[in-house]
Amino acid sequence: MIGTVLLAVAVSHAPVVVSVSPSFPCRYSVDAAPVAEEALASALRPRRASTPRATLRYDLQTPWRCMGAAMTALAKARFRRVAYDPLSPRGAGRP
Repeated sequence: MIGTVLLAVAVSHAPVVVSVSPSFPCRYSVDAAPVAEEALASALRPRRASTPRATLRYDLQTPWRCMGAAMTALAKARFRRVAYDPLSPRGAGRP
């Protein structure tokens, strides 16, 4: 009997972190570097080559318009896995 053995090697890379401010106009940062909304997708594309994962951090008071722009940019950059990391209101600690 001949069997086949498959090996899966996972390379662990830290996810890209996209942060969205709770204020309007929206402010974004990618790995702690400020990025304009128009440049968000293009700033994410080079990082996609190193990892398929991203984390979207936002305050619970963040406008949905800002969240939508960040989610659209992550989709345009073709991130396959996006984790959502909501922060609780200021002074209340993490949920």
